Amino acid sequence: MSKINVENLVYDDITLIISDITEGIKLSFQGSIDMEYPQQKLDGYFMKIHEELISNKIKNINCDFNQLSYINSSGIRCLVKWIVNLINIKDSEQKYIMDFYINKEYEWQVASLGFLSGLCPELIHIKK
Repeated sequence: MSKINVENLVYDDITLIISDITEGIKLSFQGSIDMEYPQQKLDGYFMKIHEELISNKIKNINCDFNQLSYINSSGIRCLVKWIVNLINIKDSEQKYIMDFYINKEYEWQVASLGFLSGLCPELIHIKK
């Protein structure tokens, strides 16, 4: 049984796979996020993960972007909303760490995801 009650998501050209790891949860991004309105699926999906992490007291999520070939600005906004929800948690005991595993061969990942880590460097870490 998984640590959280969230299913994998296949939507357009993106596949998101949830798996348990020793230190928490891993969310693997595969494919690309290039659809016009990714928020129709991704906002709710990321919110469900966020809520499950809090309710199950999981302190770490590894977001593995190594197999994500592209994310458009609308997809970035979905990640920003998730991060803002994390930052806005009042009770520090409910907060969790987001480790972003990036593929340094994709310059856009270094730039865009690096920028996102700057929103809250104590909670969002870049791993290469």
